[in-house]
Amino acid sequence: IAKRIGEGKHPDCGGCGNCITLFELLEVMRRATLHEELPVLHRFPIASSDVKGLRAALKKSWTLIDEGAEMAFGNSATVYSKTGSVPGYEKLDHGLIVDDVSGQRYLIAFSVPYDTTEAIRIEMVKQSLLAIRNTETTAPPHQHDAGIEIRIHHQSESNASSETRLHK
Repeated sequence: IAKRIGEGKHPDCGGCGNCITLFELLEVMRRATLHEELPVLHRFPIASSDVKGLRAALKKSWTLIDEGAEMAFGNSATVYSKTGSVPGYEKLDHGLIVDDVSGQRYLIAFSVPYDTTEAIRIEMVKQSLLAIRNTETTAPPHQHDAGIEIRIHHQSESNASSETRLHK
């Protein structure tokens, strides 16, 4: 993910430029938690003491991912996560999950309507992990960009047309 300055072009950003995709959030999580395992070009240019501090903070962060993971695995899990919300609009969570018995690791991210209950969010994590674990196909390789640009065309009641780019 290239360095960028917030532009606030997304209609839901209110001009603040504080919009980021789940892909981008998960990529930051991957780089923060798996720093030493990544090629140098994929690492953040930060000191190893900062990586350790960041990882420790992510491990302490409150999340529901751990409950869903432990239900799916049938044992304990270590979770590095960061939750967030847009009050009245959405809740999101993303993190690295480590099965404490098998050592298998999973990156997961989700965004749900703000009024989604904790029980539903926990069940989403559980079902997602069970689906991944029970598939017979191998995992796809990690994609290092967000893929092709997605554009959404809007037509207002007054027939004014606008366009939103979700990512480049």
